[in-house]
Amino acid sequence: MLSSLIAIKPFYFNYTNFLLPKSALISDSWGYGGYEAAQYLNSLPDAENLLVWSDYYGVCEFFVGKCLTAYSFDKETLQPDYYVLTRRGQIRYMSRYDRWEEKSGLTAYKYYTAPNPAWLLEIDGRPGNFIKVIKVDK
Repeated sequence: MLSSLIAIKPFYFNYTNFLLPKSALISDSWGYGGYEAAQYLNSLPDAENLLVWSDYYGVCEFFVGKCLTAYSFDKETLQPDYYVLTRRGQIRYMSRYDRWEEKSGLTAYKYYTAPNPAWLLEIDGRPGNFIKVIKVDK
């Protein structure tokens, strides 16, 4: 146990700490699960022709199709097939979701609490800290 604490210095209460109950979140970070989400998307049929909107860029580095992270884009020419959503992105996005929907038709707000994502990773087994892939209703 002591060696575990020494190894994570100075981040003693990071959400990956085994001392923190699974039901609690003290902090979180960007990036966890982006590679795995991209691998899921890359495994889909015709992945190279899919358009994904992600609330953080880390997924785009590994995805073989087109990937957007901009909150405003031309909704006449770009219509995402999937959203990749994270807890941190939700915090940032939800403060202005009505503006983004008006500017580009971005409707991610409908999907942050969707019950059945196409793919889901709960970071360190914590439901409150997630990355998920949602198929967009067209």
